[in-house]
Amino acid sequence: ITSVEKTIELGADWVNVHINVGSKNDIEQIKEVLRVAEIFDSYGIPLLVMSVANKLGTDTILVAGGVKRSDFLKVVEKVMRAGAFGIVAGRNIFQSEDLKSLGLKIQKIIHGGVEYERDLVNR
Repeated sequence: ITSVEKTIELGADWVNVHINVGSKNDIEQIKEVLRVAEIFDSYGIPLLVMSVANKLGTDTILVAGGVKRSDFLKVVEKVMRAGAFGIVAGRNIFQSEDLKSLGLKIQKIIHGGVEYERDLVNR
């Protein structure tokens, strides 16, 4: 936890913030995220915004890491087929040798209904 200025001074490669959608002060949290997003964008620093849908009738289920890189997209596909609305991932993304390609594949699985074996192997 630090200020925007200190984050920039420390040379952050990216920033992660959390908001609580459905809480009594979620509007203020969203406004603050929008404010800092503009600042980080002006410095070219990516901002990851995470949220928990508080009191919206949802159940958050996290599939823990430990998945081998070679199996990561298969797991993403499986959790989406099981009814997930998205994923939370760490090292399988941050340690990727081709982040853009991986991001596009994840996007296709989550938003495009693409199947890993059928549509993404060797592409």
